[in-house]
Order: sequence, then C-alpha cells, then structure tokens
Amino acid sequence: MKSQKIIQFFDKDFTSVIEVDPYYEKYYLKKGFKKIKNRLFKFAYLKFLRFPKLFFRLLKSTKILFRNPDQSDYVIYDDINTQFIELLLKNKKFFILPSRVERIKQIYISFEIIKSIIKNVFKFSLKQNYLTAIISQISPKIVITHIDNSHDFSISTKIFEKTKIKFVAIQNSGREGSEFNNLFLDIFFVFGEHYKNLYQKKKVPVKKFHVSGSLKTSLIKKILETKTKKLNENKFDICLISEPYLTKSEDFSYIENYADLKGKVAKYTVKLCKKKKLNLVFAGKFPLESDFFDFEKLFYGRYLSGEKFNISQGYKKDFNTYLNIMQSKLIIGVNSTMLQESIFFNKKILSCPFIDHPDFNLSFPDECIIKEDNYEVFEQKVLKILSLDKDKYLKELSNRFDYIMKTNFDFYSEIEKYES
Repeated sequence: MKSQKIIQFFDKDFTSVIEVDPYYEKYYLKKGFKKIKNRLFKFAYLKFLRFPKLFFRLLKSTKILFRNPDQSDYVIYDDINTQFIELLLKNKKFFILPSRVERIKQIYISFEIIKSIIKNVFKFSLKQNYLTAIISQISPKIVITHIDNSHDFSISTKIFEKTKIKFVAIQNSGREGSEFNNLFLDIFFVFGEHYKNLYQKKKVPVKKFHVSGSLKTSLIKKILETKTKKLNENKFDICLISEPYLTKSEDFSYIENYADLKGKVAKYTVKLCKKKKLNLVFAGKFPLESDFFDFEKLFYGRYLSGEKFNISQGYKKDFNTYLNIMQSKLIIGVNSTMLQESIFFNKKILSCPFIDHPDFNLSFPDECIIKEDNYEVFEQKVLKILSLDKDKYLKELSNRFDYIMKTNFDFYSEIEKYES
C-alpha cells in the first residue's frame, strides 16, 4: 500500500507538528488534531507564537514556590516512565524533575536559582539553565533516567561532567536508526553486548557501560509471577506483537513503506493461523486508557480487510502484552522491543523485518529472523520453530540471546555503588 503523500497536523496543544498518512486524516481530525493548511502560518506560529503561548500556559498551570527544592540523594530526570525507577529506588530519597516544559507543574524561585540562571544565560537555553540550577540546589549523588535517548539529559550530563554528581541512564527500549545523534552519557545500563557494541560503533560518548538487561522487564516479570501463580504457558501457539505506525514523524520514517511491513507480517500471521488452526493472540501496544487505544484496529484493518481479528488490550497496570507473551509458544513481530524482552520469559522468537537493512539488525540468530518477503518462507519458518523442542531450542541459542538481552543482573547493588 504505497502512499508517499503526507498530511501535517498540529498536536492538540499546538506544541509540535506531526506528519500523517492521508489514510488516517479523519481519525486525527476526530481526535482533535488541527490540520495545517497554510505553510506560512505554520512557519510564523513555530517561529514567533509557540514560545509565548507555551510560556503563558506554563505560568497559568504551574505553582510558584519561592524556595529551593529539598536536597535528595537521587534526582529522577524526566517525569515520563518513572514507574520502574521509583520501584528501584523505593527505599531511597528521590526528587522527580520534569524536563519537558508542558509537564512542569511547580517552578522553584530563589536567589540561588536566579543567580545560576543569569550566570549561564548565554551558554544554554532558559529551560536547561533552570534544570541545571535545580539539580545544583538538590545536590544529589546520582541523577538517573529511564529516557536514555533524551537530548536534554545528555546536555545536563555534559554540563555536570566535571562534578561529583553521577548521571545514570537505563535503557528503556530498543534503539536503532537516528536515535544516537547528539547523545552524551556518563553511566549507561544497556540490554546486552549488542547495544554496547552498537553505541561504540556509532561513536556515542559513553564513559561507562553496564550490560544489565531490561530493568522494566525484570521488574514486570517479578510482579506477574507473584500475581499469577498458575499460567498456561502454551495457551496460545503464537503471540503477534502489534506495532502500529502512528505517524510518519516516528522512527524509521526513512524506511520506504515501513508501515506496510508491519501490516504484511500481521497478514501472513493471520493467514497461517487460519490455515493451520493455530491459536493466535494479537498483543496490543496501546493500553485502554491511551488516547490511541483504538488506532491499532484501524491500522491493521487496512491490511486485514475481510478478516476477523481481535487485538488484546488491557490497562497499563495489568501488563497485558507481557501476560500474553508468558502464555504463548512463539512470539512474532517486526522489530519491536518486545521481541528482545521475550528472552526474559524463555520464549521462542521470530523477527520478520522482510528487508535486509542495518538498522533492523538486532543480532537475532538466523533461526529467529526472516529478511525475505515471501509467505511460503514465512510459513515454513514458523512451523519449524513451533516443532522444535523448547528446552533444546533455548539451550542452543542461550549465548546468542544473552548477547542481546542479559537476564540475571542486580540493578540495585550496582547503582548503589555510585552513591559513594
């Protein structure tokens, strides 16, 4: 389904521009996005009007505190995806520092903060100078984030490079493509040797690597194993990971017909399951409370026309996709991080990018990947993997899986070492 045209929208808050396939125009209009019809207006708004609007909105929605923030041993940088960092630091004193202007709810003002901002006024942006002043006043031992690809975090890391404060980034998701630009990291906990070597190949400045696996997945596994004592690990033959392509502003926009690759894998999987009477669960990406929970059905309906299919979705707190993975024999996807995370659950894996591109190289062994776009090849590969003895399969591939995703790492003790 080749479609080279795009439509541009302002997001609901008029803070950024997204590019969308025309097929989804009505969906975005219904969601309250504003279609950009005039390029001159877009230029004028982004150049002259966006900042004042953001500034006045910030003043209106934030609480001013005329004091310094309390000191703390830890600062959690960026208030997005803090859940698992908070669990890791549940016995520690920490301060959550929002780094996105639209998410700042409190502004601290003091003589020390104003002095710090004025001192650096010509060095960095106003936001960065404010974040720097706040971190300085909190005087933490460690600044930690789960948004490892944050450019703001990299800038802050560079600013405090010669201080005693340690800046720790924990990998949250698979990283490929252009996500390595303008990064500067102090201490970096990565999934496996694959990513350590990839960051070194991309020449990203990283002072210290820890090959650690996924903090998020390790904690979710513990939570689910505690909550669900009895699970049928063979309930589903196949778990297909939903990977809807929401906008053309996302990663891999430079891959021609990238969205179609996702649709084709779904089409092949549904066809095979119907033909061989295999039990399929289609694991949704967006939780039910997401604004885009209904996008997946629209996205895949485009490729599965005439087919009956259901996408399994739950609330964020239920970790629905992970439950589906735990109850499936084989996990199929294109390049979702969930494929790598499935290693934690001792699952058979099949990555189906259907193209040979370096940014799709996740170091999966040949037994676990299909680069050729051919249904017969796909069917043969899936049936072969399903027929393999699970224990033998995992034993033969354990070293290569460990290279991608380490599964036995103690995050708490390693991070605690940096307190001194």
